Amino acid sequence: LSEMVMYLENQGFKVDAKLEWRAVSIRVRMDYIARIVDNISSNLVKYASPALPVTLKTVYDNHMGGIEVSNQILTHAGQVESTKVGIKNVKRMITQMNGVCQIEMEQDFYKIRLLFPIIDWKQTAAEIPLLLLSVFNAGIL
Repeated sequence: LSEMVMYLENQGFKVDAKLEWRAVSIRVRMDYIARIVDNISSNLVKYASPALPVTLKTVYDNHMGGIEVSNQILTHAGQVESTKVGIKNVKRMITQMNGVCQIEMEQDFYKIRLLFPIIDWKQTAAEIPLLLLSVFNAGIL
């Protein structure tokens, strides 16, 4: 996220980062996260108004944690062609990580929220022997 903030600031945007880190863990694929952040950053440069800050914040909701990015839409952004392929790919990658991608779009406002399940380490630790047993029984080990 810090690289995203630096990139946006280098592109002339002000970023209002409201990051509250809690002592929780989420499971993600780092290659997917890099692609998702790259896509969101690219979309912000294309479609966000640099006149108002981009807001980046951490969110926690119902055993899930993640980030939310919101911005004012550039007034002539409707003239910029969009295939929406990038956001479709973001949604696909989020789903593959058992996460949720929520998008709100009004006339001049855009918000994307990415949420991932918070790991319950007690439950995960209890599942490891069962997972190893099933992998062993399947002949993988």
